[in-house]
Amino acid sequence: GDTDFVLGNLGRNTKLVASQEKPAQLYANDFDRNGSVEQIITCYNADGINFNCPTRLKAYSL
Repeated sequence: GDTDFVLGNLGRNTKLVASQEKPAQLYANDFDRNGSVEQIITCYNADGINFNCPTRLKAYSL
C-alpha cells in the first residue's frame, strides 16, 4: 500500500520521548463506535513500560 505520514509540531517542553528501541506509537480507530475516529498515543515511561500518554485533547474525544 501507500506510505502514510504523521506530521506535527512538537515543542521542547513535551513529556513524549521516543527512540528506535522505545518508539511512540499512534493508534487511530473508532474505538467507541460512535462514527468518529479517536487517536491514542502510547509511549514508554522511565521503567520501560508502554502506556497511554496523557494529552489534553483525549478527554474531549473519547
